[in-house]
Amino acid sequence: MIDLQPFCSTDETRYYLNKPWSRGEFTYATNGHILIRVPRRPDVPENDKSPDIAAVIAKNPSDGVDFVRVAFNLPPARTGQIECPSCDGRGVEHDCPECTCVCYQCKGEQLISEEDGSIAVDVNGGPFAIRYCRMLAALPDIEVPAAVSISEDHGFMWFRFTGGDGMLMGMRSPAQLTGCVKRIEL
Repeated sequence: MIDLQPFCSTDETRYYLNKPWSRGEFTYATNGHILIRVPRRPDVPENDKSPDIAAVIAKNPSDGVDFVRVAFNLPPARTGQIECPSCDGRGVEHDCPECTCVCYQCKGEQLISEEDGSIAVDVNGGPFAIRYCRMLAALPDIEVPAAVSISEDHGFMWFRFTGGDGMLMGMRSPAQLTGCVKRIEL
């Protein structure tokens, strides 16, 4: 059975996403960037504060999508720190002199790990954060669309794996793009 907790948010302000929840015939886990859906697990309760995932899924149906198995040949994780690209190293969200809004990405630390949003992986034409591709790579028999297009009205890639499916948010402007995904011919 797949451990859903790694797919949950760790953001304190989104506490309702900090653990999996069930709704209808499915159990879900999401951090706002990646979503996993598996058949309902009886040990995972409903959460009335959780988002209406059915509405999100309806906008990005997987019907008629040509899926292919892929192998993620990702480079080793980097351990260095870089200036946060979201706040330009200020630690706050806005560049106004009196801003006290803590940057959502670096949480005010001004630096992030090199993997935290700065490297993207090309998955069949769509750019995705390498940290989330590492999560996908750990899923059994991962399949993605044969062609991926990330646009303003369609910012997610549907994927499926043995035991479930899900969606991954694309990146619109990756700082560095690496081609680390190979299709597996079946």
